[in-house]
Amino acid sequence: GNKTQNIDVSATYPASSAATNVVTVAATDRNDALASFSNYGASSVELAAPGVEVTSTLPVTSAGLLIDDNPFKVAFMAFPVESVLDAEKRTQIVSASFDHLTGGKDAPVLLVDDSRPILAGEAPGVRSAKWLESLGGAGYTNVTVWDVEAQGRPTTADMNGKVVVWFTGAMDYGWVSYANYGSLDTADRTLLRSYLDQGGRLLLSGGAIAGDLLLYGRDSAFVRLYLHASCSDYKSDTSDIAGAVDGPLVGLQAELDHNDTLLRNWPAGSDDIHPADSFAKPLLTWSGYAEFDGTSMATPHVTGALALLMSQDRQASSTEILQRMLAATKPVPALVGKVSTGGRLDVGAAAGAYPVPPAITTPAAGETLHWTDTGVLRYAPQAPPLEGQTYRAQVGYPNELVADGGFEAGTTGSFFGGGTAGFIVTNSPGEAHSGTWGARSAPIAGNQNSMLGTTVTVPSDGAELSFWYWLDSQNYYD
Repeated sequence: GNKTQNIDVSATYPASSAATNVVTVAATDRNDALASFSNYGASSVELAAPGVEVTSTLPVTSAGLLIDDNPFKVAFMAFPVESVLDAEKRTQIVSASFDHLTGGKDAPVLLVDDSRPILAGEAPGVRSAKWLESLGGAGYTNVTVWDVEAQGRPTTADMNGKVVVWFTGAMDYGWVSYANYGSLDTADRTLLRSYLDQGGRLLLSGGAIAGDLLLYGRDSAFVRLYLHASCSDYKSDTSDIAGAVDGPLVGLQAELDHNDTLLRNWPAGSDDIHPADSFAKPLLTWSGYAEFDGTSMATPHVTGALALLMSQDRQASSTEILQRMLAATKPVPALVGKVSTGGRLDVGAAAGAYPVPPAITTPAAGETLHWTDTGVLRYAPQAPPLEGQTYRAQVGYPNELVADGGFEAGTTGSFFGGGTAGFIVTNSPGEAHSGTWGARSAPIAGNQNSMLGTTVTVPSDGAELSFWYWLDSQNYYD
């Protein structure tokens, strides 16, 4: 959950439940701190995983459409084209739009600056200059600039016979919702309807058009009948665009200036749109990736880790797999008292529980058991004194060694000199020297001792119990 709640106190289903098949995950940021929004719980939450600025896939949505609805044509860009960072790619977008709208480079162009730069806190003319650069680069030089903030809106007579480029710039989403204030207001849309009904050619650009007019019900008819668009969100989750796979800009990859996308000033708005019918075809799409925050971003890390561990040992139970993952979490001071393990998911360490030790024909260390041996066996390896290294102790044994099928919780004890982690115990039989283990310790520092104790039943013909341990560097010792 993302409500900054202690779910030990404020129970949340199913996260707070005691069900053994539920793993509850908190979110951390890039500094391994508990994310500011994340729920937590010293007993209810097992571990944390990255949940801030996580790159995620997105469904494909359109960023630009080409509309052909006799008698008019429209190129609708659901973002400020002038915010495309690469000038050459910006020109490509303008050129492809004009190829749809008109067949000649000598077509007169009316560039309508409806970005209200003074109202938006910008220097007048900056956005228009980028448009003039792109239009010139595309071969269109017969351009007249119309500044709505200084001149008022143009008339139909000013627009007829020209290709009209109308851009709304940095106007924040919601500003167009005022009936007679801000960019693309009621009078603006009435003007554009009249122009298009007379066979107009319009390139409309802005990130606060479809979302506000369609999702908030201000003028859904304009969006449906003249832009032939539907809208899934009032903003995109990415600032990257690409050429549609079946359009003239296929292969194009471009980035928008994404500073304060929904505040000011560049690009200030970007809609997720779709063709509403066959009159519209995609020209541009939004990128398939974006960064998201949330415990819903953290949880898939854990899901993937568990799947990886299960793929490494298909015979292991889900409980055992979970125990292995939790024992391998990375201790994080900021998570102590926030999650039960006090740690963050460490996939590498968890997967490292499965390296296959080298083949051993005659163990350098081990113990041959005879059928008269009864009682408790203890194994206390001492790691080589390598500074900064940790090691894990493992015990392997032949299937027939333990009559009840394996070391079990309750019959195994562990003792550490200064250590805090116990042994993880498998409940399925292992095979000596094969890389399968009957019990494995959590990380132990090089200056610590560990001890495993268990009661075994020895068959009448005896058996051999094999021990080994390995450093995090993957060096094995018998």
